[in-house]
Amino acid sequence: MEITINEHGCGELYVKIFNAIAGSDLESKTFIDLCCAEATISRHFQFKEKTYVDVLDEWNIPGQMDRYVQADVLGQHAVFDKHYDVALCSDGIEHLIKSDGLRLIERMKTISDRQILFTPLGDLWTTKDNDDPKSHKSGWFPADFKGFAAVVCPIYHPTFNHGAFFVWRCPDMEMDFERVKATLASSIAK
Repeated sequence: MEITINEHGCGELYVKIFNAIAGSDLESKTFIDLCCAEATISRHFQFKEKTYVDVLDEWNIPGQMDRYVQADVLGQHAVFDKHYDVALCSDGIEHLIKSDGLRLIERMKTISDRQILFTPLGDLWTTKDNDDPKSHKSGWFPADFKGFAAVVCPIYHPTFNHGAFFVWRCPDMEMDFERVKATLASSIAK
């Protein structure tokens, strides 16, 4: 199940796609952002409760630092004992080697009802032998996410002539896919 959007990426497009996937009533839902970095966009989402997790200690999420947990997204921490309505990993999975990325997906399935990931399409900027946590260690395609639906944006990064995509998973994927498809059709210019 895949939706293609041929538009250049921007914050507005990201938010439209995320909101279509996340669904309604965000104000009553809990949210965890894994590999959050500075939560550039997600800090503005209107969830009832938000938690941000990243291994790096140098980030500053204005107005959100009381919700920030410095932890390895694959490690043990009390933040992962809780259950969330929505788990997001945006521009994060590519910073893990493929086997760790697959472990992250399984963790997201365990701690949340709806999992959403955003990543470059393919192996953009991948340097597998670089120990810097900010380097890209794996490349991803929608087919790597078994049981997930995708919104693919093949020209998301026009400067780099490269795409990006969202994938998501929830309990009733067929119905949810149709809902997201209809929502995006009505909110994104053709």
